[in-house]
Amino acid sequence: MNILVTIQGRQEFTGPSSNRALVLGLPLLLACCRATDPVLEQRIDEAFGQKNSTTRSNGARADWQVGQWVLVKVLSNKVRSLRRITITGKEGAGFWIDLHDLEPKGETHTALLIDGFNPDSPRRLRVLKARLRSGEEMLEIDGDELKGPRGAEIRERSGMFLARLKHLQALGRPRDVTVAAGTFKEAKAAPIAITSRIGTWTGFVWYTNAVPLIYYARAEMKRTPLFLIVSGRIQEEVVDFGLGAQGASGEQHAN
Repeated sequence: MNILVTIQGRQEFTGPSSNRALVLGLPLLLACCRATDPVLEQRIDEAFGQKNSTTRSNGARADWQVGQWVLVKVLSNKVRSLRRITITGKEGAGFWIDLHDLEPKGETHTALLIDGFNPDSPRRLRVLKARLRSGEEMLEIDGDELKGPRGAEIRERSGMFLARLKHLQALGRPRDVTVAAGTFKEAKAAPIAITSRIGTWTGFVWYTNAVPLIYYARAEMKRTPLFLIVSGRIQEEVVDFGLGAQGASGEQHAN
């Protein structure tokens, strides 16, 4: 059964009320039940094999602009995936950010309308709207509803991204770091702690102005066990970045 759900402000779900819990949990349920897609696995393998020998300095920070994107490879408890983060448009003074997660079993888009982001005072950023699309299913909510049950899946997928932006001014030591996208000189290795519904993540983020949009090249986080929830570990590395179709490596990338 195909269910299309749009939530704006205080509007309710379309369809019978008995479907509400099903719709909210549908992206996770479908992800668990789907078989591994060999085409997606091949795309992930290709990105994980990509390397760039370029060395970049930690210079002036580039402001956000439509068309900027960053490709990140993610290793979460030995499961490999990709995340492409793209600024897809503007609405008023805010920017639409698309988090495209490509996993072995499927793809999910989480779009956030972010307002008030200033790298010099990043904790002022606000999420005005959010959308989650997995297959044919679409969920849209406003920023206030992100704190409630309707926003649980969006919070889980976007929480790390938002928290790292908010920690841009965290204190750290300059350290060179080498990742798939190259070597970044004097990146700021900053300790970070992020609390989620499944525990607290702690680790380090290597911040650098040489990477646009997200302003970091590498992140390593681990989660301590919480009751019946086992420990977890996440490693992220920037693979490539650019503006429009052109990547920093010189490769062409589809939008």
